[in-house]
Amino acid sequence: ELAPTPEEQYATKKGTLPPGNAEARFGLGKWCLMKGLSRQAREEFRAALAIDPDHAGAREALNYVRDGQEWVTQEEFHRRRGEVLFEGNWITAARKQELLAARRQKEKSSELRRVIEQAAGTGRSAAQAQDTLAAAKPEDLELALIDALGGSTKAKLYAAAELGKRRTLRAVKPLAKLVVTGASKDVRQAALDALAAVKSADTCLALYEYLYHERIA
Repeated sequence: ELAPTPEEQYATKKGTLPPGNAEARFGLGKWCLMKGLSRQAREEFRAALAIDPDHAGAREALNYVRDGQEWVTQEEFHRRRGEVLFEGNWITAARKQELLAARRQKEKSSELRRVIEQAAGTGRSAAQAQDTLAAAKPEDLELALIDALGGSTKAKLYAAAELGKRRTLRAVKPLAKLVVTGASKDVRQAALDALAAVKSADTCLALYEYLYHERIA
């Protein structure tokens, strides 16, 4: 004789429950979850709440949370706090805008970095790439040039020279890192020349930090 299926066991258990017992319906709901009967589990949790609207276990099983003296859905709880669901996480609307802006900036930097690689070359394509960079927003270009310090050797040389010309203060730390960790003498010298052109009071401290970290690494 075949053993009863979970659905058959559920029907039997449900038929033996004492009427009006919220805890019994909740317990059956937990049993359903263990047996993979998610739909039946939700039915039992709702049945428990119909008997006892304040049953904490059933509320939590249905993703309700306490907000003061009342039970609310997770969505309502977060929306009351001005939060929005973004990629699976509840965050403030302001934080969402920050993340989207950072993503757009990263996309811009990635595109400009490809142009920088071309501009660092020679010939017509390099000249065209340089024209494209000249038309870019200064803020976007500076960030892309700093990003390019981690690119190919020719991109490093080009980016360091351009950052020096622009006296970009935010480039002090990445340039100092390149002076200390650059793979070639030319790259290290280009970064050092750029730092000299920037003329920042933070240059010595930045160089010291990277020299110290390299020494203990």
